[in-house]
Amino acid sequence: MNPFITIITLLTAFAVATPAVSSQTKACTRPCFSEATECGEGWEPVHSGECWFCCEV
Repeated sequence: MNPFITIITLLTAFAVATPAVSSQTKACTRPCFSEATECGEGWEPVHSGECWFCCEV
């Protein structure tokens, strides 16, 4: 197989398999709460795995 075609094929496969970066990255608090907590104005509780965090809206 032509090396050029191999390289193009590999680059295309990599580009398709790479997840897009979210443009809506949120800042979250570091402490892990065991249940949803009151976060305050401008923040919302977000559940991830076994933890609840407060993240910017």
